[in-house]
Amino acid sequence: MSTFIASNVVALQGIVASPGDVAILGGYDSAADGRGGTLTYETAPSSARISGAVFTTVTIRRVSGFPIVMVTTSVAHDYVSGQFVVVTGVTGMTGTINATWRVDVASSTTFILVGCTATGSFSGAASSTVATLTTSAAHGLKTGRRVMIGGVQGLSGANGTWPSIAVTSATTFTIGASGSGTYTAGTGVVGDGGLTFPSTGATPGRWKRDRKWSARVATTTCARGATRPRASTSRRPARPGRGAARPRP
Repeated sequence: MSTFIASNVVALQGIVASPGDVAILGGYDSAADGRGGTLTYETAPSSARISGAVFTTVTIRRVSGFPIVMVTTSVAHDYVSGQFVVVTGVTGMTGTINATWRVDVASSTTFILVGCTATGSFSGAASSTVATLTTSAAHGLKTGRRVMIGGVQGLSGANGTWPSIAVTSATTFTIGASGSGTYTAGTGVVGDGGLTFPSTGATPGRWKRDRKWSARVATTTCARGATRPRASTSRRPARPGRGAARPRP
């Protein structure tokens, strides 16, 4: 067994490790994280192994502006409210619209770009894109959850941390990503960026946090400015022992 020191998550993911190796992660600084800690490397289970990845693009037929931006697609888009999609190719409208957006689904062929404000007359060869990933076994993920993907080869744009996914089946989910290339079979691992961190190496593996991690960890200041989880101090009131004096009424 080997022990490694990683100053950040990128360094952690790039370590060439074997099952059972240990890594000490520095102060992990990301939204809703449990900071640094000790992690153990393990072979990724089938539920976390990616077995397929492909970009799915839908043609946009119409975009209406202010007060909300409603997108109409030429065919059913299969999106769900809360997921992210990548919009490209829109012209003729003011404001930033060609970007990655969280969507609110109105129908099978329409969705709203949440927070987008744009006016004008739509034109251009526009489309919306997501990446669909398949795992080797049921992943157990839920729509709206964050995932971290690493180690996917051949398909650019799939690796990274994605704030809100859409689950489309027991073994598939989508992320708001776009790119190019053809997926290399047998590469890629999915984690959550809190309890598990996918390795970026060719061998499907991941780092698993040794202590319980929570998106909201109460902390108390330690020596040298470090932080640690605050243990719960709630306890039941002690019962008086046998023979102990009881208060008089």
